[in-house]
Amino acid sequence: MRLPNLFVLLLSLIFCVACTEPISKDFVQQVNATLVQERTDPTAAKSASGLAAIKGENPKEEGVLKVIQMIRQAQQEAANQTQTEQETEWLLKRADSLSMQVGYPSLSMWVKSQIGFYYYRLTHLEQALPYFVEASKYLTIPDFEAEIDPVDCLIKQAYFFGNIGDHQLAIGNLEQALSSPSIGAKDTSIIQYSLGYEHYFLEDTTRAKEYFLAAKSGAKDRDPMRYAKSLGEIALIDMQSGNMADAEQLLLEDIKLSELHGDQRNAMFAQIRLGRLYKDTERLAEAQSLIEKADRYVAEKDNLLGFQQEIILLKLELFQHFNDGKAQLALCQKLRQVEEQLKHTDGSDAVKNVKLTLLREQAEWNRLVHESKLQKSNLIGIALLAICTLLIILAVSLRISKLRSLRLQHAVFENKIAAIELAKYKSDNRYEQMQHTIKSYKTFIEERNAAIDHLKEEVSKLESATTRTDVAQREKLEDLLSEHLMSEDNWYRFKRVFMAEYREFYDHVIQQLVGITESQLRIVLLQKIGVSNHEMGNLLGVGQESIRKAKHRLRKKYGSHYEDCFDAWTNITADQYTTQ
Repeated sequence: MRLPNLFVLLLSLIFCVACTEPISKDFVQQVNATLVQERTDPTAAKSASGLAAIKGENPKEEGVLKVIQMIRQAQQEAANQTQTEQETEWLLKRADSLSMQVGYPSLSMWVKSQIGFYYYRLTHLEQALPYFVEASKYLTIPDFEAEIDPVDCLIKQAYFFGNIGDHQLAIGNLEQALSSPSIGAKDTSIIQYSLGYEHYFLEDTTRAKEYFLAAKSGAKDRDPMRYAKSLGEIALIDMQSGNMADAEQLLLEDIKLSELHGDQRNAMFAQIRLGRLYKDTERLAEAQSLIEKADRYVAEKDNLLGFQQEIILLKLELFQHFNDGKAQLALCQKLRQVEEQLKHTDGSDAVKNVKLTLLREQAEWNRLVHESKLQKSNLIGIALLAICTLLIILAVSLRISKLRSLRLQHAVFENKIAAIELAKYKSDNRYEQMQHTIKSYKTFIEERNAAIDHLKEEVSKLESATTRTDVAQREKLEDLLSEHLMSEDNWYRFKRVFMAEYREFYDHVIQQLVGITESQLRIVLLQKIGVSNHEMGNLLGVGQESIRKAKHRLRKKYGSHYEDCFDAWTNITADQYTTQ
């Protein structure tokens, strides 16, 4: 079985184990708070002391703490190393092995990022590669969530991939880190600085300078060294645009801050850059002084061969101006030695080898992912086919059930309509067969009102209906409702009966309420026989409020004459019919 296949298998096993013993969110928050403080607060000790206060609630959480403490111990040992040491490497590999046993993918990604960065910092790119590749693979796993200090992992991966030329991948990692909710106090300026660095290598100097300026602004009061480094990068862009005076001032401030805060490596880096500026502006003595100062620092370190090569090349250019052939010969010999060493560390040949290895790893990983997706898509296809079949069966069943339900509802509705029409027919028939008196008409009105109330209730149930069937039913009920209202024939028939029984009252109304309309007369006559506002509104097809307003207008128009119509002097007794 090839290595990538083993890695995929291990990842699967890790996720299986991870599901058996959960790690609490509170525990993760405590661990992250400690890790972020250690890397953002210069006063925080890089040791296990901060983690000692955290207690694991189960063996898995205790395993996480043990692994992190081992990594912290190794980093403390490696702080002053310029070359890899066997004891430190053994401790890091032991932590890596233990993290896999713990079965917590987020911890494994964090561990591999820390180990990869250990080798990267010592310019052993080929040894750093497999750790960063494996760490980056976790980010491609569906539903994977980086929980252990994800910002630090993403930044370290961006450093490595940017260094070997994969600037787009580095930018992707940095942008993901910038949007993380667990970002530390100093992280924003670090990420902005790194984004500027990557965009600079993509020859997008406009965006690069924007990021460097943002990093400079954010780091000014909280991270003096990030502020100094931002000055150095802005100076480089100014040098390219020919603004040498501003670039010089920025680099001088960069060197001053670096020396003030004890960062000799960054001071050396700025000295080389300023030395080149002085050489290009023919200030050769100043250039030589700065280059010699940088060379003295580099000579003491075994892991700065790239800078040593740059210093030698810069010296060769200076000695060409000085016509010092002997010095140039010695430097050429030294340059060959350095270039030979660089082949195995961070030189161009080493970077090429790392890039080729990375491409092979990515191609193999993409192949495995593609095969996994094909298998998954086949399973999904079968599952979807089964689901579609079940859905079709369910849809047909629901359709049949719906049709039966609709037919039943239609039958119930038709029976309801038939019952209402039958009741109306019987009521009309009874009235026709009875003597036409006010008393019989009052009974007829009560029956008709009960039917109207029932119809209104049925219509209100379908008020918000949108289906064709419901709308048709509502319209049918509304038509039936209109048939129950007082028609012109019903009104004139009622009027004749009323005049026959209560002529004196009718004549009094006509005489006293001069100019009364037919609609107003209906209200007066119906009111006189005791029909309520609600019943009156039902019969006339209007609301109760309309009836009340109509009565108010009558009182306003006729005053006491309107109220006199309902006095007890008429032959309709007051206790039988009352005003409403």
